[in-house]
Amino acid sequence: MFLVVLLAVVAAVYGAPVNLVNNMSHTCYITTALQNLFYIPPARSLVYTNSDGELPHSLAQLFAEMQTSSTAVSITSFYRLYIADSQQQDRPGAEWDRPEDPDIFFTKLVEYMVPILGKMFLLEVSRVAYVPVGGQLLEYKTLMEMETSSIQLFLYLDPGVSVEQALAETSFSQSMNITKPADQATVDRFEQAGFTQWGEQLDATVIKKTSAKGDMLVLQVRDNDSDGGSESSNVIYSDTMQVSGETFMLMGLIHTMSGHYAATVCTEASSDTWYHFDDVGVTKVDRSAALAASDNVFMLFYVRQCEWERWVADPTVYKPVIPPDVYASEKIKLDKCGL
Repeated sequence: MFLVVLLAVVAAVYGAPVNLVNNMSHTCYITTALQNLFYIPPARSLVYTNSDGELPHSLAQLFAEMQTSSTAVSITSFYRLYIADSQQQDRPGAEWDRPEDPDIFFTKLVEYMVPILGKMFLLEVSRVAYVPVGGQLLEYKTLMEMETSSIQLFLYLDPGVSVEQALAETSFSQSMNITKPADQATVDRFEQAGFTQWGEQLDATVIKKTSAKGDMLVLQVRDNDSDGGSESSNVIYSDTMQVSGETFMLMGLIHTMSGHYAATVCTEASSDTWYHFDDVGVTKVDRSAALAASDNVFMLFYVRQCEWERWVADPTVYKPVIPPDVYASEKIKLDKCGL
């Protein structure tokens, strides 16, 4: 019995495929999103160690059940709690009537998981306005509307635009009132360059930069109809990409067709071992098959290559340890297994 439990736990920790069962309506997207998060070892560890609150604790319990199970796991308990929690929120707008929708679910994730996953998924977006002064562009200010939303959990990707293009630095012209800033150093810099047009409407150059500060990069396709109206998203992506001079590797995908979602995930410390997760079960696929389906891609999960190499060299670096209070029913088994 001890050996069976040990093998089951070790297999789950190191990548054996465990499927989340979609046994309720409208949960396929949530199961595929969680399927990807579960197979990111540091993400799972952070969920275990930051499980304060009813919903985060329920998610930790769900992951613990997946980690210690050799069969499919039901999402029912977590999903019901998630729906109840969403309905209790005082939210304006009818969109909260559909908390199972992808955007709403990730909004909910952002609410309580940014403190947990922020350092790992940190994506920084900056928009800085520059004003032409004496033949040069002087930095004027960071646009106020971006200051409250400069840190994101995922990046939207427009259909037909490659991942590299979405992350590339872009610039555009924008008319704005150049009011004198409170920062005296900026005022001095402008006036020393001969600027005298405070309070006037001028054309500024806005430069947008997007950078991945964490080890994971998540991209969600924009305008992909979750009700099935759009059958092809025409996403342009590759298994590796360069971001700010560093290489990121594709680790998981979510596909959608006719309103249904399925996940394809790299589950082991090898870029060649992939599994396709759907309502009916899990199927092993080779790497070429996992990357071949470029149509109907809804979400992409990338990991920084240097972190991937750490996982390959030593899977215990991010070995997810289940705290006894997260999954009390497994406490004895976990203690026996040294976890």
